Amino acid sequence: MDYKKFLAKRKAIRQHRRMWRWIYRQTLKRKRKVTREEYFSKNKIEEKVFNNCYCCEFAFGTDCSACRACPLNWGSYAETKKCVDKFERNDHKGLLAKWNSTVNWRNAAKLAKQIATLPERDL
Repeated sequence: MDYKKFLAKRKAIRQHRRMWRWIYRQTLKRKRKVTREEYFSKNKIEEKVFNNCYCCEFAFGTDCSACRACPLNWGSYAETKKCVDKFERNDHKGLLAKWNSTVNWRNAAKLAKQIATLPERDL
């Protein structure tokens, strides 16, 4: 991996973790599910981020088979959209899909914390 791509990967992961940690903390504080859109609004981030995800932004700017270039290990066996599909028997939702569909703020906080601390992948 070239140095420029390495720096872009580091920045995407750092921004991803910062956003999801904020979502986790704010969800606990407000006792309601806090969204990514709220993160962008509260932090005055006006630039459009692909899929509201810094890792998607990195991946789509890196590779035409974008999901394969995601810098995080979502624990999925799916070829694409690893964040939303775990691709296991009787469990078809990845962490992001579970977070998207939950209405319980405690579950949302727990999932946000897991998403914030996902391990990195070697690219």
